[in-house]
Amino acid sequence: MPNTEITKNFTSQYKVGNEITEKEYILFKEQAYSIVGELLELLEQESEKSESSRLRLNELNKRIDKLESEKSNLQKELESSKRQLNALKDSKLGKLTRSYWKFRKKLKGAK
Repeated sequence: MPNTEITKNFTSQYKVGNEITEKEYILFKEQAYSIVGELLELLEQESEKSESSRLRLNELNKRIDKLESEKSNLQKELESSKRQLNALKDSKLGKLTRSYWKFRKKLKGAK
């Protein structure tokens, strides 16, 4: 569907009486093709930008997933370490060891 604004401009500029000369018609077509070419180039550039943005977004999403997975693993490891520490601390040998280190700390403070 031709752009009516361009057509109106063309007809108002190049009408001679009721006729349009062939040379003027060719010039008009060349201008129209030039404009269409520029528009296609702009569209290609925008398409490339959106493609690169989409690829970057995919990379960032993958990185986010990886970091969330890593965080989850570290939280599990922390909980496991806390359980082991509490189990050791609450055992008879653990209580004896803690008492020993408290005693040593008091001795150093007394010197």
